[in-house]
Amino acid sequence: MFLTKNFLKGFVIHLKLQHLEGTYPLILENNISSVPNVAPCSSRKMKWQQLKLMISLVFAVLLWSQVANVGETERLVTTLESTMNISAISVFIIMKAIYLKRNGLVVELVNSLLQYEKERPPELNVRRLLWAEKFIILYFQFCGHTACPLIIGAYSIQRWLNPCTSATFLWNILPECSDNAPGEKWGLNSLTNLALIIIFSAWLLADLMGGFTFQVVEVVFLQSACLVSYMKDFRNMLQDSRLRFAEKLFHYKELQILANLYNTIQKDGVIGTLFGLIVTLITICLYTLIYVGSDMSIPHLLFFTGAFMNALATNFICFGKFASLHTHSESVLEFVKRKPYAHLYFMKGKNGKKLTQRIVASLYPLKVYIGEVNFVEKLTPVILLEFCVGQVVSLLLIR
Repeated sequence: MFLTKNFLKGFVIHLKLQHLEGTYPLILENNISSVPNVAPCSSRKMKWQQLKLMISLVFAVLLWSQVANVGETERLVTTLESTMNISAISVFIIMKAIYLKRNGLVVELVNSLLQYEKERPPELNVRRLLWAEKFIILYFQFCGHTACPLIIGAYSIQRWLNPCTSATFLWNILPECSDNAPGEKWGLNSLTNLALIIIFSAWLLADLMGGFTFQVVEVVFLQSACLVSYMKDFRNMLQDSRLRFAEKLFHYKELQILANLYNTIQKDGVIGTLFGLIVTLITICLYTLIYVGSDMSIPHLLFFTGAFMNALATNFICFGKFASLHTHSESVLEFVKRKPYAHLYFMKGKNGKKLTQRIVASLYPLKVYIGEVNFVEKLTPVILLEFCVGQVVSLLLIR
């Protein structure tokens, strides 16, 4: 079993971490050893999350106004850092809003995958999970577990050490950050206000980023990996003579239903927003590293390099997994439609052969959609990177 035996523990750990951070997307109903079901959080907790989302929206608007007001007077690298931070926060808010609206569908998808694995006959468990495939998914889960505390901790330390920038919430209310007080010693009142600002910012960001990492790692990425694994198992199952063609076809129809549910949640907001975040991070980081270069401080160099590498990995690993679903399903359908199944027709009667052929012809490849028409295919990560490099070149020519 792909999810139940290999990656469900990581899912549960991530869920518990979110509870510690103050977000309650799902509730685990029974013990992990008996294949648990998940349920939506209570209406009271849902209202509390919606309230925090409204507070976060005000928080983001004020941060954007700060960047707009000081963008010409700040150092370029500081403005780019602030812009990247606030762009990411805005994406977290959008994803959080979509996630809260479709929380019931997410619960249905997770339970459907668990139920699908529970009901699969032993004959379908014919493929061993590749070591590299398992490592990549476990690594992605590990990154999701550690990203929130590390990034929020680093953000808080950075705001304390360098508070007078547009990335610090309401930095202009601190008298020591005014142009008339260069080098002035910080008073106890200002230090207390700065500490409260940092605590408030960290509280909101932990909620936003905790939800974002859970959504991307455990729903967007892991569930697509489940579909890819099921498709590989289905390809192997086609060569199993113990199962009738009707049973095989039934399992592909189940995969179509699961993929449709997955796309209902993701296609018209989540995947597109994730695309936008990756483009923003790659473009800003690459431009900053090339244009500013050796003039950056070591913390800024590590910050932009780390963000660039993470965005690049997400582009090729996460979107590469989306593309794999389309590639493997096309390969499966090509095999099914090419294989002579004349002796396996399951429709009885005079027109049984013709009806079976029509049913086979009606099967369509599974895709991860971006909107209603576009979808992720194998060249999408390369095209996305090419677009980002083109934007960087244009910005360098303008400068």
